[in-house]
Amino acid sequence: MTAAAFHKIKRGLLEALEIAQAADEEIADRLTREQAAQDAIRARIAAQGQRHEAVKGRSAGERRG
Repeated sequence: MTAAAFHKIKRGLLEALEIAQAADEEIADRLTREQAAQDAIRARIAAQGQRHEAVKGRSAGERRG
């Protein structure tokens, strides 16, 4: 293999590596956004549950009092 052929192959591999790294970063960003969205949904569900429990508690107290 000539030096020129070696450098051409090396350059191609480095370009492929850069493309793969960019794709990995894009996937990581997407997963981070999806995780943040899921966390927000879980927080809303938890808040709704707490509000529901608070209303239930007030209703029970009103019946007793």
